Amino acid sequence: MRRGMALLDVLVAAMVLAIGMTITMSLASQSLLNQRASEHRITASWLADGLLSMVLAEGPRRFSMRQQPEGRFEAPFDDFTWLVEIRSLGDWVPYSVQATIAWQDGANSMSLTFDTRIAPRQGEEDDWSDWRPDEPLDREARAWPDEEASAGPGSGG
Repeated sequence: MRRGMALLDVLVAAMVLAIGMTITMSLASQSLLNQRASEHRITASWLADGLLSMVLAEGPRRFSMRQQPEGRFEAPFDDFTWLVEIRSLGDWVPYSVQATIAWQDGANSMSLTFDTRIAPRQGEEDDWSDWRPDEPLDREARAWPDEEASAGPGSGG
């Protein structure tokens, strides 16, 4: 009778161990899938930030005239595509800018969409003379101070 109980104890322990290992492996696998999905979302966020920074730097109107509204990022981010929609809401009103980053995650299509407002550039965008300073900068004088001025009193000169 004791041998039967010991065998039953071993079988129950093996069953509990098998169930525990199965659950542990399933959780580890799910954790790795979630980590990969999170990495894709973070990368998409970085790419969208760079894309919206380009719209801000060029100005919404100039960006929409010079760039295609959609495309694929260069390697190593060529798994990601982008779409930028710029809508004018009227004169002196910030543009509505929407950037969508999309990618494939296995069999699923994933995407993140970012909405923001970007103010139009003021003045004549094509007239670069407004952006120049009134007086030219003397960069050498700023980098290399006048020797007489830097010698000062008591320098033996």
